[in-house]
Amino acid sequence: MEDSGRFILDRVFWAFKPCIDGFAYCKPIIQVDGTFLTGKYTGTLLIASPQDGNRRVFLVAFAIVEGETKEVWECNFNKEFRVSDLKDKVIQMGYELMRPRFKRMLNLLRQKHPKAGAWALPITTLVRETYYRLNEWFIQHRDEATSMIRARHIYCEELTKVIKENQRQSTCQVVRNFSRETGVSEVEVVSRSGGRQVRGFTIKLADSWCDCGEFQSLRLSCSHAIATCVSLALDCSQFISPIYRLDNIVKAYGCHFQPIGNEEYWPPYSGPIFIPNPLMRRNRSGRPKIIRIHNEMDEVHAEQIKKCGWCRTYVHNRETCPLRSRELGESSTEPFHND
Repeated sequence: MEDSGRFILDRVFWAFKPCIDGFAYCKPIIQVDGTFLTGKYTGTLLIASPQDGNRRVFLVAFAIVEGETKEVWECNFNKEFRVSDLKDKVIQMGYELMRPRFKRMLNLLRQKHPKAGAWALPITTLVRETYYRLNEWFIQHRDEATSMIRARHIYCEELTKVIKENQRQSTCQVVRNFSRETGVSEVEVVSRSGGRQVRGFTIKLADSWCDCGEFQSLRLSCSHAIATCVSLALDCSQFISPIYRLDNIVKAYGCHFQPIGNEEYWPPYSGPIFIPNPLMRRNRSGRPKIIRIHNEMDEVHAEQIKKCGWCRTYVHNRETCPLRSRELGESSTEPFHND
């Protein structure tokens, strides 16, 4: 706080209610990523985001921090630890679903890298831009999911592929049932390496549990769970989390943003006066240095087979989609005609 009664904000965060409400229909895991500000002031924009049922980033909250101090960068693994092999190991740990393997990898990491093991612009303009951009995304994803429901899809396309692949793998597995009431079974799977080695997995349908870790981690029927359901004449879809359903994705983007409105109609503000931190003002001389630390989130996977951008099915495209043509035809009907 300065002598004149003005306050300097070192850090600030904001979140919008549609995003907060929509988070209830997303996966209950949040990851944080950041990007450098390149305008008048230095700093870093941090974004907290889970995933929706279609494995897309769902932005929940934003924050701006100074970005150049040691205290801030201590929580950024890519910046703090510059060993590429170490980063790959941490990423591999993040994707490991079997708890015993994860513990072994974590113990090895702690032994070799103790510190890594312990790690386990004008603001109003930026807020306004994130508000408008999120509004566009909400409308786009909401309309896309609604169109797929009208095309009689139940799940998003990525999940449908996973389910079909798990079903294919389940046909080559041997199931031994121990309890029909609780769905406790043992599934034997021949090793993929081509040898005769057989691996066993314990399934507990009542607990949505499998030794492979996929069942309980992804809330999705793995191939072992599907094989067990087939042996017990059960519908495996009852063990798929409703978070993946398209109607749930519509709920995630169901809250509507409202126009900000003309500032002349805003109520008067009587709170403290905030000013930018002059120490964070960027030096005008010279070209600013921008270092972007790329990680696995920056990887782009090209889609091999194109689909309709409206209903996400094959054969036709967005321009020739019968659902889109029908909706556009209905909306363009003229109630009055001039003679």
